[in-house]
Amino acid sequence: MTTTRFSPVVVRELDRRITEALERSAARSTALRADAGQALDQLDVSDALDDEASDTAVALHIEAIALAVSNDHGTAELDAARHRLHSQSYGSCEACEAPIVLARLRTLPETRWCLRCSQSIEVQGRRLTPLAT
Repeated sequence: MTTTRFSPVVVRELDRRITEALERSAARSTALRADAGQALDQLDVSDALDDEASDTAVALHIEAIALAVSNDHGTAELDAARHRLHSQSYGSCEACEAPIVLARLRTLPETRWCLRCSQSIEVQGRRLTPLAT
């Protein structure tokens, strides 16, 4: 994989963006886990209620846990982006090795793919097949 190097100023900016995204992710994770806990509390109370209320509480708990797991995946992607940034492998598409446009990295600092390959991956249902150039 080719290495895309950025100026120290850009590296600091991207690192700051990744740090801010990680902080937002941590706050979201805390909130989602609190929501899951509240759904469990509601489930305890709903034992005395009808089955529909109990089913709703279970569904809310499952949804909150699923969102928390998804958020954790995003956090792992941000951590990996920070590692790539500091190991100087950041900014190259993992599929075609083309440089990823800086504006895309600023918007989605965790991205691993250029826009073209990202669209191809989405269309192909996550099968990583680079587009022919």
